[in-house]
Amino acid sequence: MEPVYHAPGTLDEVLALLAIGRGEARILAGGQTLVPLLFRVEDEPHTLIDLRRIVPLRAIDATATQVALGAMVTLQAAELALRTSLPQVAAALRCVGTAPIRARATVGGTAALADPWAELVTCLHALDAELVLVAEGRERRVRAIDFFHGIRRTARQPDELLRQVVLPLPVPGERHAYHEFTVRESGGKARALAFARRRDGRTTLTLAGERLMPLRVDGTISAAQAALRHEDPSARALLLRVAGQALAMLDEETDPCA
Repeated sequence: MEPVYHAPGTLDEVLALLAIGRGEARILAGGQTLVPLLFRVEDEPHTLIDLRRIVPLRAIDATATQVALGAMVTLQAAELALRTSLPQVAAALRCVGTAPIRARATVGGTAALADPWAELVTCLHALDAELVLVAEGRERRVRAIDFFHGIRRTARQPDELLRQVVLPLPVPGERHAYHEFTVRESGGKARALAFARRRDGRTTLTLAGERLMPLRVDGTISAAQAALRHEDPSARALLLRVAGQALAMLDEETDPCA
């Protein structure tokens, strides 16, 4: 059965549709991940809510301490907006698929669908970003580490919309490095991702992969080895290789896409 399609013009209309959807409504943002899922019988929604007309969700708001990206900001627009303030996040977003994909895929759709190979998901987790969720009559902010529960599983409730992601800006002396290994023949999906962060004298390492949601450990290879001990040997070897490269890049300026 085809879902009932809605293209509301205001955020309030979206939230009202979610409230009456009783968990059977799906949000259509850029559609790069959701549309293929709609061909799977088990993912058939009763209601499809298209966000393309909700202009406020395309806003990018920056302050001295953070950058807030609206859910409908494309990955291409986010990459351009972050080149100066968060260059390693911008570099990670440049690794996503192809230019046409980056021009359509959105921040909200990427985060809400929680794919383990999504560069943005790894960056949000690594930087302690917050995700702003809204429903009729309420709003809440959830840290990325608490938002992502597993592959395509998040803390978002059925009546909630992911409105915004908020990334903190680096403090003086803070450094970041991002590296990934991507198989282009598979459609450009990353098989191993690593984001290294050094802040206030402490280094952390966030790892993700084809079947591994972001995992943050102390910034050493030994800590990564311990955290990945139950992974498939070939996947673990690739993740450790990418992790080592990210750590080595902390004091370098290097292209993160391998």
